[in-house]
Amino acid sequence: MRRHARFVILLSALVLPWQARAQEPAVFGKADPPHGFVRFCDEIPTECVPDNKGVQKLQWTKARYQQLVDVNNKVNRSVDPVTDLDNYGVNEYWTLPANGRGDCEDYVLQKRHDLIKKGWPVSSLLITVVRDEKGDGHAVLLASTTKADYVLDVKDPDVKVWLKTPYQYVMRQSTGDPTVWVSLVPSVVVGSAPASR
Repeated sequence: MRRHARFVILLSALVLPWQARAQEPAVFGKADPPHGFVRFCDEIPTECVPDNKGVQKLQWTKARYQQLVDVNNKVNRSVDPVTDLDNYGVNEYWTLPANGRGDCEDYVLQKRHDLIKKGWPVSSLLITVVRDEKGDGHAVLLASTTKADYVLDVKDPDVKVWLKTPYQYVMRQSTGDPTVWVSLVPSVVVGSAPASR
């Protein structure tokens, strides 16, 4: 067990400095998708299919960046924060916030939905699970562009490059298939073959 722990520390020491300069979080292998996401896809399958645009990062422009800012602000203002337990009577329920209320995953799903309607490719809008400053689970949307990956977050009105957030990135959707998830934490998949991005 000690050898394994030393290997993980060594791997992290090698990976994290590279990641600190990266345009996007590094991928270390496949991950199990969150249960709430799987149920969401079962209930609204049209939100979970690849588009016909293939894997791509959207070309960064000021206008596209402004779309991110506008959608982030619109959804953050139009949805009232509430826990799934208070809203639906269950601990974990991912859905579009049709009733105007939701938690972090619901904000992310609505932002992703709105940006896809504006022409953003599915492969560039990645639901991402992070650990926040307190170590609690949280969901954000990564918008992948040719310049950088930007974070749309209910906790922050500013759309920031992922490295400028206080989060530890845990896992996200794959760029190739929105129903496949990948790990952003090296220790989770030590000894496993890397997944396709």
